[in-house]
Amino acid sequence: MARVDPKPWVIIGDNHIPTCSDTYASRVTVLDDVTIQWGQDHPTDDRKATKAIVRLYDPAGEMMRRLAAEDLAGTMVVIGWSLGPAEADEYVMFRGRVAGADVDLSRRSAVSPVGRGFSVTITCTDPSADLAEYKVPDQTVWPAETSIVRANR
Repeated sequence: MARVDPKPWVIIGDNHIPTCSDTYASRVTVLDDVTIQWGQDHPTDDRKATKAIVRLYDPAGEMMRRLAAEDLAGTMVVIGWSLGPAEADEYVMFRGRVAGADVDLSRRSAVSPVGRGFSVTITCTDPSADLAEYKVPDQTVWPAETSIVRANR
């Protein structure tokens, strides 16, 4: 029986972020499980936009700088996993945009034995969240038609 060892990854903008890295002291690394929330909690609830939550360890403050410059919100995010070195073995689980980020300054020394760095929690939403914010222009005129005309179209 073959052993399957998936390697998850997160891409934020152009930054490919590994989940397990020997160089975590010098580059952004995913700290723990990525949470993806699909659908609804109860059958009678309204459908919610898919949301992903990623917690990162940021040793150099790269995400902090982007957050302060307001460059992080709206950045494209792709979350997936791969089974091998070939790109054909990559599977995407989530595509969306950064909706917000929280920085936990109190945990900066507890996360890493190196002692310096920040815990950054990034919340991402799928493209359906963008549709909820679309506003129809005020001067839009909707044509009046009867139900039978619409049905015959």
